[in-house]
Amino acid sequence: MPGKGFELEKVLNYRVEMEKMQRYELAVVMNAFTGAAEILRNDEDSLARLSTEFIHRQSHGINAADLHLYSNFCRKKSSDILRQRNEVESLEMKVEAQRQNLIEASTEKKELEMFKEKRLRQQSQEMAKREQGRIDEMAIRKRVAGE
Repeated sequence: MPGKGFELEKVLNYRVEMEKMQRYELAVVMNAFTGAAEILRNDEDSLARLSTEFIHRQSHGINAADLHLYSNFCRKKSSDILRQRNEVESLEMKVEAQRQNLIEASTEKKELEMFKEKRLRQQSQEMAKREQGRIDEMAIRKRVAGE
């Protein structure tokens, strides 16, 4: 086995690449989630400002056309917020699923790395034993030749 590397090096390299890919995919999904959450916050803020403006306009008098516009806009904004909440919830589930995929990929890679370390230690110990056997044999030969 001297000179022979880790037999599963290609598998380990594959697992390293899989972990990198899972990290990248998690970053993409988290970025989408963050963007969707920001849109939701902006929509909710916009509706809150609209409601405040509507109340202010009501106290100073509002005509029927403006009342109709406010009503339609509030309905549309509420619909947008509901749709965006669903999108945020969906992306949140995707983020969690992707986290689990990353954990699984990291665990598989770590297990293989630990196996590699164990195997390399075994190979090193085997080589040390063989070398010690050679040294012992040379010492015996020297002693026999010296007698």
